Amino acid sequence: MKTFAHYCQKCRAGNAAGEEFCLKCGTPLMLVVTTVAARHETAWHNSLQAEHLLERISVLEVRLMQVTDKLSDILDLVLRQSKVVQSEHNLIETVMDALTATGIIEKGQINQALREKQERTEKENAAAQNRETACQEVLDFGDNTKIDLFTHLVKEGFKQIGAGDEIQGLKTLERAVAIAPENLPLLAFLGKYYFQIDKRGLSGNYLRRARRLDKSNVVVNLLSAVLSADEGDYDATKNLLENFVDNPKYVFSINYVLGMVYVAQSNHKDALTAFRRILASR
Repeated sequence: MKTFAHYCQKCRAGNAAGEEFCLKCGTPLMLVVTTVAARHETAWHNSLQAEHLLERISVLEVRLMQVTDKLSDILDLVLRQSKVVQSEHNLIETVMDALTATGIIEKGQINQALREKQERTEKENAAAQNRETACQEVLDFGDNTKIDLFTHLVKEGFKQIGAGDEIQGLKTLERAVAIAPENLPLLAFLGKYYFQIDKRGLSGNYLRRARRLDKSNVVVNLLSAVLSADEGDYDATKNLLENFVDNPKYVFSINYVLGMVYVAQSNHKDALTAFRRILASR
């Protein structure tokens, strides 16, 4: 239904908002909802708002141009650096070819040495990352008493191992174990570390302590199973691993150990099943 803002006081005709005279009889309206001045004021306000928006848009355009220029400079720098690297690589290749041609060096040996160095660097970086993660897991576990001393010993122990002082680092971590004897991540780390450096007796001790706290830890069970297999206790090995044969992360290691145990027991059927699980996971 059509509505009107106000009505003429003479003819009672409806008039829209903003009208000063009646559209039907021309009588000046006594009740004016929107004056001419108000309409001009509204128009001025709208104009001011539009100018403000245009100003903001202009500022955004300037900022965008500045960002574009910076990205262009960065791209130019990257391209120049890549050209320098490529030039240095070509220079090294040329020198190596010349030295190889004169019999001074063997290019293949140098390439092999470079690959080995790169692999060592990657392993060292991965080991450092693993130590950092393990350290944080140890500190986050449980509610340890004498927390300040425990935290200091854990951080210092991992720091010493990372710096190459392996013996002192392990002793420091063992002092931390004395403060928190049920810290599962710390027990598991020591068990794994001693396993890696072939200290099987110490490794087995910490792994057994870790298993008493958590029998579902896959790594602890896997390493314990390997130690049991080395000792000829094949039944213990199978008991430790039988619940983890489908673990996606360790399917190869677990089924390989089980397969070799079955082979040692002349159980070729189960050995074949274990090896097939490895193939199926790939």
